[in-house]
Amino acid sequence: MSSVTDSAKSQLIQLVDTPFTAQYSSFGTAMVNWAGTIGPTVSVSGYRQAYVLVVGTSITKSFDFNMGKISGATAAQTLNQPADGKIHAFDIQGPEISIVLRGTAGATDHVQLWLYLRS
Repeated sequence: MSSVTDSAKSQLIQLVDTPFTAQYSSFGTAMVNWAGTIGPTVSVSGYRQAYVLVVGTSITKSFDFNMGKISGATAAQTLNQPADGKIHAFDIQGPEISIVLRGTAGATDHVQLWLYLRS
């Protein structure tokens, strides 16, 4: 009988120390562009769970957690959550994720948020 050892890995991507500047479109959306070379789409291959915390303001009200195949032609599911300062947990069911903030159309906000990935 053989056994498979699952080595745990984790990654924290945070925009808390330096908040994300969200410039809301005329539709009231702002795509989170993660710091460094990550960009707006995060590869989550090898991870099983994602935890997200978004600290809402009078401008930022909620966020969309997009999961699936996002880059290029997209086939993804969107899960809308309140920006309530609580940790939201998601079982990863796709190779990529992105987060879109929802708030007041045309406004600018400085939003603290983080994404924690765990295998």
